[in-house]
Amino acid sequence: MARADTFFLLVLIAFISAIKSAECILCFQCNSTDINDQFRCTENMEDTYGLRPQPCTSVYNAAYCVTLIGRHSRGLGVTRYCSAYDLGNYCQYFKLPGDVLEYRTCVYTCDSDACNGPSELKLSTYLKSLSIYQWFKNLSP
Repeated sequence: MARADTFFLLVLIAFISAIKSAECILCFQCNSTDINDQFRCTENMEDTYGLRPQPCTSVYNAAYCVTLIGRHSRGLGVTRYCSAYDLGNYCQYFKLPGDVLEYRTCVYTCDSDACNGPSELKLSTYLKSLSIYQWFKNLSP
């Protein structure tokens, strides 16, 4: 009887140790073109106004939080979401056929819980200051 109990206990321990934890990254997930989030999901997000980071359970192998600022498939604005891929950190200027203006679109990717929220403010402000500097520099003859 003791041998059967020991065997059962060993099998149970092996089974439990084989189970991976179901942890996932937490990201702010919002879209400024959504009527419910338009004033909470802003570029600087100085205050979250009740918006909280959510588990990225809807994205398989989600390991990154992304903030997209500018023109995207859903319009012009800010989208914060989860991703299984590192999309990098960059800004692009582009003009689509029929557009009057050239649009600046920036992507910021990070890999820690809630990293695509208000703490991004310092990075965003710094990058903006660089683009303003370049614009003023181009104005001088």
